[in-house]
Amino acid sequence: MSRIFIFAFVLFATLFVVDAVPLEKRKTSFPLCPGFPPDTVGLDVKMTPDPFVPGQEVKLLFASTLPRIQNYF
Repeated sequence: MSRIFIFAFVLFATLFVVDAVPLEKRKTSFPLCPGFPPDTVGLDVKMTPDPFVPGQEVKLLFASTLPRIQNYF
């Protein structure tokens, strides 16, 4: 009976430790919508802090390039 408790304790302790370890830094991304045409230029968005912290100020920087407009005259 005590072997079952020891096994259960070790199993749950392992699961809690594995769940608490972050595998990678979570970064916020802003992908294009899937219905946009393929030549659509997306925005580069930089957020500080990333990921954001509730209750703190977030700074967003938006950058993009304008597509080349051809002369139709």
